[in-house]
Amino acid sequence: MKSRSLIYHIILCLILFLAATTAARQLSQQPSDPELERIEKTIREAWQEADQYVKAGGKESDPNYPGRKWAATLWQYRQQHPGAAASAQAAAEALHFLVHAEQIGEMTGKADSLAPDDAAWKRIIGVLREAAEKNKDYDYLIAKSKFLLEKSPDREVKMRTQFALAQCLWKKGEIEASRIAFQKVVAEYPNTPLAREAGEMEMKVEGVQGPQCADVAKIVTELTGAPQQEENTKEYYACPNVSPQIQNKKV
Repeated sequence: MKSRSLIYHIILCLILFLAATTAARQLSQQPSDPELERIEKTIREAWQEADQYVKAGGKESDPNYPGRKWAATLWQYRQQHPGAAASAQAAAEALHFLVHAEQIGEMTGKADSLAPDDAAWKRIIGVLREAAEKNKDYDYLIAKSKFLLEKSPDREVKMRTQFALAQCLWKKGEIEASRIAFQKVVAEYPNTPLAREAGEMEMKVEGVQGPQCADVAKIVTELTGAPQQEENTKEYYACPNVSPQIQNKKV
């Protein structure tokens, strides 16, 4: 009996190993996108230039901040190559640079020009969260989230948007509304990392309802920490030989 059990476990291990090996081989055989790689390299170099400017004593709000130049360059690329995979990253990073340059009006204007089915929204949601947290103003992101939840045909965009909406409501102190929003993430996107995070947040939200929650902002910071930097971060692009990708982490 023990011998059969041992054989069973050995076979199971071999099956899992072969499955993992096959998946890795298929991933490595996926065709590369030279244009996407070129834009990723450009974005890394752009953030390096912007960081060097700040380290030399410049400010991101300065008119000569390199991020402004790169925002224009990347947005122009997006306009010249509509629908390309590289354009989604270019658009998101253009807006990201505008956030750092404190050009929020221009950033929201460009965001408003994007159609709800634009692939860039997968990355731009993270940019909008960073802008909202930086300025402690969640109204624009809440409105844009509701718009995307109604109009976007992309399931992943809706999942990210629903989670962002829940967090914005939470940070504004709208406890019951945030609890309901987190519940929707769990119910509509089960078995995903964001659903697990949303479930944890929902339980924590329920634990602070009522008059005992005197300092919502403090609790929010303790529970959620800094906003997610996701795939669209200067820190991410600063890492050599790393290609940006969609990730699900805490915001």
